[in-house]
Amino acid sequence: MDYQNVDSTAPPLASATAIPVGKVTTEGHSSSPGGIEFGRQPMFIGTCPHCQHSGVTTRIKTYPVFETWLACGLLLLVFWPVCWVPLVTDTCKKTEHVCTQCEEMIGDVSPLSDCCVKRMG
Repeated sequence: MDYQNVDSTAPPLASATAIPVGKVTTEGHSSSPGGIEFGRQPMFIGTCPHCQHSGVTTRIKTYPVFETWLACGLLLLVFWPVCWVPLVTDTCKKTEHVCTQCEEMIGDVSPLSDCCVKRMG
């Protein structure tokens, strides 16, 4: 390969503060003080608002809350063989984004907030 003809006049890439993975547009998403919308997947953030560490990829914790159990109860009344489905569906559970460096919560997504919306990207 000939590397001598490489265009070195290309403009530098701009740095971004957050690159959401699997971003969903909905009103139910919580956002951090920096205005980042969180989804159900881990995401790269420029700087942690708690420890100021740069280049952090969040770790997610997903767990059932009251809304999850309420959905199970409603399904139990409607069609009992599928009452367990909300317990294995991430959309029906709360998702927290945690900094991998300081273990502080950076943001969260409420249960059922991204149900039945169009995914972008």
